[in-house]
Amino acid sequence: MRKPTAGVKYQNEPIQAPLQKVEKTPSFDDLGREDGEELQSQLDDLKDENASIREENKAIRDENRDLVARLERLEAIALGTTPASSVATR
Repeated sequence: MRKPTAGVKYQNEPIQAPLQKVEKTPSFDDLGREDGEELQSQLDDLKDENASIREENKAIRDENRDLVARLERLEAIALGTTPASSVATR
């Protein structure tokens, strides 16, 4: 008779241990992929936010340029180097 390879309670009767539910555990690759996807999502959000800020910045620069031009015209009138009538027609 052969010897049992697993523990036995009685001769030729394997010991029955309670069966445990085996849960799927994520592998390191799965964790890396999830982290990568989360980081990519955050990067995409930051890119969108950055584009929005750039548009706002451009609008502010354009408005600033227009205001500086108006100020320079008003300074020219105040200093008397340009007549008020020529500025009003622009």
